[in-house]
Amino acid sequence: MEPTRPAEDTLDSGFTLGLALYDAVPVVLFCVVCCQISALIGSIPFLIGAILCAVSGLLKVTWTIIVATRGKDVPILNKQLRILMPVGFVTMLLAFIFDHGALTWGQIWGAFLGFPAVIFLILGLLGLVGMGVCGAKLDSTKSHSSWIEQSVNTFAQIMFIIGFALI
Repeated sequence: MEPTRPAEDTLDSGFTLGLALYDAVPVVLFCVVCCQISALIGSIPFLIGAILCAVSGLLKVTWTIIVATRGKDVPILNKQLRILMPVGFVTMLLAFIFDHGALTWGQIWGAFLGFPAVIFLILGLLGLVGMGVCGAKLDSTKSHSSWIEQSVNTFAQIMFIIGFALI
């Protein structure tokens, strides 16, 4: 039995070039956050994980552009997000835990828990939880879901940028 996917003629007509460009905003912001963290810890494995996540995000942006401009569904560009992105995040997390350079855990926790950075970092984490909820509850083949997902993701990335800038 073949997996079900939306027929190209049933794709949501709300996938516009504007949505595709908005889809790229959190990817760019994520890259800024990763540069901030990389500058703090200097870990090559962390950077590799970040690159995997960024490539995954760009493939999703490419899917949105193709849907918006051609009306065609290329499922692998959308579905890879559920595979490549988690691999990238796990790589980043393991690198952060085991390869955080000369920083001690006391320095790391002290930086993360310092005021006001902690407020923005918590808001960023809440945004990531929101992304998890979006991933579990929303249909990513629907344009209104994509607007919601990208708005939540953009919020989270902006909070992280501010939080890490304050460290």
